[in-house]
Amino acid sequence: MRIIKPFDIFIVTLLVLISFYPLIKKDVGKKQLYLLVEDKKIKLPFKNGKINLRSSFNKNMIVEIHDEKARIIESDCPLQICVKTGWISECNDAAICIPNKVALTIECEESEYDAISK
Repeated sequence: MRIIKPFDIFIVTLLVLISFYPLIKKDVGKKQLYLLVEDKKIKLPFKNGKINLRSSFNKNMIVEIHDEKARIIESDCPLQICVKTGWISECNDAAICIPNKVALTIECEESEYDAISK
């Protein structure tokens, strides 16, 4: 019968902590916010404020941007799914309004390399 030694507990704990490292370290490139209206893709800056789409695109929608997050706060679509989506802030997040043919997406530049060896 084997007895568990303190060094064994240390090794197991260390291995468990190392296994969580990829979940903690998110090395993504620069985030970019895009507004897709019908067939146009417009790059938006992460500048705090509100954008009314009525004047530019004839859509009854308002987009809010705050602290590198974005959301649709007002829309005239019947189900309001795009409004209920809430804030988007991570890579590949999207808030989509199908009746108005509008989407708000965040895309990230991927690193040129998968890993770097030293």
